Amino acid sequence: MRYTQTGMSKLLLYLDQSFVSGMAKGRPPHMRKLYDVLAPLVDDDTVVCPRSVVHDQETDLDDRISDAVHRIIRELAGGVSFRTYEEVLGGQLDRACLRYLGLPGEDEGAWEHAFDVDPRAGLRRPRVDVRIKSPEEWAEGTRAMKDRVLSVRTNQSSVHGTRVTTHRWRGTLDDLVEPQFGGIIQCNFNSQSELAMRLALTIVTLTPEAKRRENPDLLAEFLDSAQLRAIPIFNIWANLEAGFLYHEANRVPRASDVFDQMALSLVLPYVDIATMDQSMKGMAQRLNLDQQYGAEIYSPTEADVRALISRLQSLDR
Repeated sequence: MRYTQTGMSKLLLYLDQSFVSGMAKGRPPHMRKLYDVLAPLVDDDTVVCPRSVVHDQETDLDDRISDAVHRIIRELAGGVSFRTYEEVLGGQLDRACLRYLGLPGEDEGAWEHAFDVDPRAGLRRPRVDVRIKSPEEWAEGTRAMKDRVLSVRTNQSSVHGTRVTTHRWRGTLDDLVEPQFGGIIQCNFNSQSELAMRLALTIVTLTPEAKRRENPDLLAEFLDSAQLRAIPIFNIWANLEAGFLYHEANRVPRASDVFDQMALSLVLPYVDIATMDQSMKGMAQRLNLDQQYGAEIYSPTEADVRALISRLQSLDR
C-alpha cells in the first residue's frame, strides 16, 4: 500500500499534536532531542513531516503556545500538506465504487490520493512563513464539537460496554452511523443526508456504467460491500472505535480521541511512520492496523521517542 518510487528515499513521518507541542515547548528533554535530530533531516530533504488540518484544529485551541506550535509544524512540513479529510475520503469512496462495479481503478495508497504534490519529491517548495490566525469562533466551534463527542462517547461506554462485537457495517446507512462506530457522520459531515447524497452520487453519477446499472438496491448493496468496508478512513476509524468499546469498555473517553482517530484514519495509509498517543498506539497494534497499512508507529513515551530518535539517526549513516 505504501507509495514508493525508484531513487526516492525520503521518509514520511506524521507528527501527532503531542509531539509537536513537546518540541515547541522544548520539554521534556527527549522531545527537545527529537527536534534537534529531526530538523536537520528535514533541511537535508531526508524526512518530511506533512501537515494536516488536524494540526490546525488542535493548535488553535490553546493560544498560549499556538504560535510556537505553528512555527514547528511549518518548519518540519516543508510545504507539504495532506488534503482535507473530506477530499481524501471522497476519493476513497470513488475508488471503492469503481472496484465494486468491477471497473478499472487504482489501488489505495498512491501519493496522489492524499497530497496535491509528491511529498517525496527531492526539491522543497519555497514558502512564505506567515501565519493567518483563525477566527476565534472556529476554535469555539471545535471546542463545542469535542464536548459533544465526549458526551456521546461517555454515554456509549456506559450503554454498550462489551456488547460491541463487530467492526463491520450491515447494509443500511443507519448501520453505518451507529454510535459505536465513532460518530463518523457527526464529526466529518454536516448531516447524515450529506453522506447519503455523497454515496448516492458516487454510485449513480460516477460513470456512465454506474448510470446504466442503476437499480433500487444498488446503494444498499454498496453499503454492505467489502469494497466499502475496505475504505481506509472508515476501516481505521471504525476498528479503533469498536476496539476501544469492546477491548477497553471501562476506559474513560477523552475529548481528544476524535482528533486522534481522525488523524490516524487520514494519514496511516500514506506515511512511513506515524506518531500517536499511547492508548491509540496500543489499540492500533492490538488490531494490527500498523501491519495492515505498513507503517511504523510510536507514542510520546520516553522509550518510544528515544527509539524514534535512533530510527531517524540511522537515516544519516
